[in-house]
Amino acid sequence: MTTVLSYSTSTPRPTPTGHLAGLEHWPRHTTATDDDIVVSGVSMLRLVELCGTPCVHTATAEATEDGGPGRQVDISVVVVRVTNVRGRGAERVVEVDGRLDGCDACWFELRMIGRACTGPTSAVGLLTPSEPGSGNQVSLPADIAAGDLIAVPCGHVSALRDIRRG
Repeated sequence: MTTVLSYSTSTPRPTPTGHLAGLEHWPRHTTATDDDIVVSGVSMLRLVELCGTPCVHTATAEATEDGGPGRQVDISVVVVRVTNVRGRGAERVVEVDGRLDGCDACWFELRMIGRACTGPTSAVGLLTPSEPGSGNQVSLPADIAAGDLIAVPCGHVSALRDIRRG
């Protein structure tokens, strides 16, 4: 199965807390550079070099409930490669090399890694094989192309066997 990202012209949605997408749903000790995400000292680009795509990295995050004290939970970051880009303009469709429909992905935190992009971004509606009618809005560079890498945090631990196409 293939996860499909389709471009639209609507605006990305804010996080459930009302903040625009940042790093609040990534594991603790996550930093972003111009072209990479580093999670607990592990570069997602280096992980791709070592493991290929799709790949999964698990680390600790802090879950808070109703403003109370946080508890430690393990969550995953999944990295996939764009395999195909179809269409033009606002109705582009992007396919990736992993199954993302079962990983409880935090789509508004999705980020392209592997190259710095200073150009415009486009809102993207995510369509997955298990939910063909849904469309979560995220923002990605307008010049996204086959070979680009996308990283996304997931709300629980994801196994590589669940992400690989098969």
